[in-house]
Amino acid sequence: SKGKGYSHLLNYHWFRIVIDEAHIFKNPKSQMAINVCQLNAQYRWCLTGTPIQNSINDLFSILKFLRYSPWCFDEWW
Repeated sequence: SKGKGYSHLLNYHWFRIVIDEAHIFKNPKSQMAINVCQLNAQYRWCLTGTPIQNSINDLFSILKFLRYSPWCFDEWW
């Protein structure tokens, strides 16, 4: 599923995507998390001052965006 006005960003292969305040999309079922994880890029970076607020599961969306295997897969969590 795609957010409004978002689908055209999927037409590009980005060199680098940097997400600042990456803890904002800690819910992997949120539309924002789904959208950023669908972007295509050669390199992916995340910046956050609070990667874990409530539980270790708060890291899942960040690791999924980074495609950091094996922790980027739903089955692992």
